Amino acid sequence: MLTMAPLLTLTRGKHSSKCSITNNLLSFRMQLEMALCQLRSTVEADEVLFWGKITGLNADYYIALAVTFKGTYEFPNKQFFWTLSSTADLKFEEMPALGSPMPEQDAFIDSCKSYFEGNPKKPLNKKEGEEEEEAPVPD
Repeated sequence: MLTMAPLLTLTRGKHSSKCSITNNLLSFRMQLEMALCQLRSTVEADEVLFWGKITGLNADYYIALAVTFKGTYEFPNKQFFWTLSSTADLKFEEMPALGSPMPEQDAFIDSCKSYFEGNPKKPLNKKEGEEEEEAPVPD
């Protein structure tokens, strides 16, 4: 069961802006619930949970977690999924596997000083101001 923080209280009269904020939040919450239900129907897992939100400069990331306990109750199998707040239907996609951690990856992550932009196509291994090298075109 998905649980979220309570929304703003509905009021009438001079606080009508609170009503529109609440309606927008309620609409978005319903859209997020529908996206999680759709994910539950496509993923074979014992539980699908809303993990959280990562705020970005241009868009926010919403993270879901699918947990499977069968055969591995002590150490359940976990799959993470993501979607952007700018995606029309909030369709979740599986996060790519990271592989085994390497010391140079840890050092790079520790050296990152930029914000999440909300652009999943932007490579993280490019420093600010670096241009992407073009691959040579074979003849």
